[in-house]
Amino acid sequence: MQRKKTKRYYSQQPEERRTQSGVRYGRLWLVVTGWVFLFLLIAARLVQVQILQHRYYVEASRKYQEDVKEVPARRGSILDRNGQIMAQDVLQYEVGISKSVIQNPQKLARVFSKHLGRPVKYYLDRIRRAKTFAVLERRVSPATKALIESETNEKLTWTRNFSRYYPFKTLASQVVGFCDYSGNQARAGLELRYEEYLKGIPGKMYFLRDARHHLVPAMEYPFIEPRNGYSLETTLDMTYQQIVEDELARGVQKHKAEFGTAILMNPHTGEILAMANYPGFDPNDYSRYSLNNYRNTAISYLYDPGSTFKLVPLTYILTHGLYNLDQKRVDCEKGRFRFRGVVFRDHEPFGTLTVREVFEHSSNIGVAKLSRRFNKKDFYALVRNYGLGMPTGIDLPGEERGILRKPRNFSRVTIPFMSIGYSISVTPLQILNMYAAVANGGKLMQPFVVRRVVDETGVVIEEYQPSEIRQLYTPEVATQIAQVLRGVVSRGTGMKARIDGLPIAGKTGTAQQFDPRTRSYHTGRYVASFVGFFPADQPEFAMIVVLFYPKKGYYGGQVAAPIFRNIALSIYSLREAYPQRHAARETPEAADAPDGPLVVPDVQGMNGQLAINLLEENGFAVKCIGNGNRVWRQEVLEYDHAGNPRKVALYLAQESPVTYKMPDLLGLTMQEALLQLEGLGVQTIIKGHGIVKRQFPLPGKEIAANKRVTIYCEPG
Repeated sequence: MQRKKTKRYYSQQPEERRTQSGVRYGRLWLVVTGWVFLFLLIAARLVQVQILQHRYYVEASRKYQEDVKEVPARRGSILDRNGQIMAQDVLQYEVGISKSVIQNPQKLARVFSKHLGRPVKYYLDRIRRAKTFAVLERRVSPATKALIESETNEKLTWTRNFSRYYPFKTLASQVVGFCDYSGNQARAGLELRYEEYLKGIPGKMYFLRDARHHLVPAMEYPFIEPRNGYSLETTLDMTYQQIVEDELARGVQKHKAEFGTAILMNPHTGEILAMANYPGFDPNDYSRYSLNNYRNTAISYLYDPGSTFKLVPLTYILTHGLYNLDQKRVDCEKGRFRFRGVVFRDHEPFGTLTVREVFEHSSNIGVAKLSRRFNKKDFYALVRNYGLGMPTGIDLPGEERGILRKPRNFSRVTIPFMSIGYSISVTPLQILNMYAAVANGGKLMQPFVVRRVVDETGVVIEEYQPSEIRQLYTPEVATQIAQVLRGVVSRGTGMKARIDGLPIAGKTGTAQQFDPRTRSYHTGRYVASFVGFFPADQPEFAMIVVLFYPKKGYYGGQVAAPIFRNIALSIYSLREAYPQRHAARETPEAADAPDGPLVVPDVQGMNGQLAINLLEENGFAVKCIGNGNRVWRQEVLEYDHAGNPRKVALYLAQESPVTYKMPDLLGLTMQEALLQLEGLGVQTIIKGHGIVKRQFPLPGKEIAANKRVTIYCEPG
């Protein structure tokens, strides 16, 4: 019998079943955990993006869709005391090229060379060296931009900006300072010292970017107007500055000095009327000059003053009542005297002199002998009270404080040496301020250059008043000192500064300079100076002239005194003809109105253009006869019905000035008017803001370079 086959089932053991079940559940949990982790990761990312970093991504999106362009603010102007612009912003362009789109580099370089003056090779090199983009020029005027665009079809990138323009060029350049080419950033002078006021606040303009990345104005965002910088009204008088710089340059060149400085000050207020340094530099093209040309020697160069310091021992004698100036006599040892191992010498072999004559003839031996009775603490205190060994506080950057030893460091010969102007280092401004105190009845004033800071509408933001530092001595002592200083000019070492009819008080200075390399005084390096004030009986001006290391003559009385005389004569001629131009104790309002009949100033010997400007700004018509840049004769041609002179003829020698036709500016905006005047070399004075309503000179009138042009603007 055949057995029926049956299917046999084998059952799994419980342990095996549990293992397989565990694997299935483990995989399930792994998947679930992964999904949960992924969900939490996405949730965390959403929280991060939508909550924690919401503002960041909104800004990033906005930056992609929007663009914000900075609207540059116009930098404030710098003006002299009569409203003449010494520094102002003008509209200019930076031009660049993308190398990939340039079709004819040779032709483009020729066009740029034609209108901008650089060689063709210069522009070709810049184009060829560029990897993708190159800047060809940074300061292109709108008129030049239009000419370039009319002569080339190349795709150029023009960037509009403001650049600094200095109409007077080298005049007062170390005082005004300069701004760099690219960013209009202040680098020196008043530009740097008053940067906070001058720079202004940029505005903003918003744009939207479409799908093709084109920018269109965003109307829903406001246009933020820039706040233009404030302007500076200074104490400088550019007419005086021109006179001082001309005479200083002539003196430096004549005596072959390395450099020189001269400062003109109002002794009653501390206002700096002119501050000149030669050689100078043109801030419009500053990169062409050495760094030494930027230095304001008047406040930053230290030197041994020599005999101009003898004012201090003279003051000590009078304030302490040590000697009678005319009764006490001093043996000056025939020019050579040994004191405590040190030999003192005079420039002449003087015998016996009175104290007054010792100072008038600048005897080193006489002063050294007189100083033996000085108390070192009292003498040091007087030197400090005069302001030496510390900054004057003038509102210009880079002022040096000088070098003055403490009394504990005095040697046995320090006081005699210091009394004749050695063992101490000073700046020209410090010495001038000492003599200004004598002219001011013993009051030491703080020098300053900026009178007011004003906005575009003329509202005063800051105003600086004269500041008295201290009363050094009584007016009676100041009068005695002034009498001695007048004797220096009338019969002493300063006779070459004498002017008939104009009393001058002053002091000469001649000093060897210490050489730190040899640690000795160099016999071939002298500083020649003259410092004083005029008119001596009623002082209105204090001035110092310093020539450093002249090679043709070196005595202060021979080298610096004649320069002082020439400057004083020119300034006093103007002051006499136009007393309203500057008065030491008058208010600005009182100085605006002339008093009495018109008087034609004596401009003979002046620079021709300066003479024309002076005459025309005071209402005289001028007729120039001859070719040249120097006035050798003048005469009045016409008088009005009241007998006042109205037309003056100037006879010029050498080369004649270039003239232009005055453009019609009426109805233009202030910026458009400035563009029209650009390139004429005129000095532009702007009154008000907005649209030009009046102008002087009138349209079509012939004008010369450096002529003063006034435009009157009104809103609307």
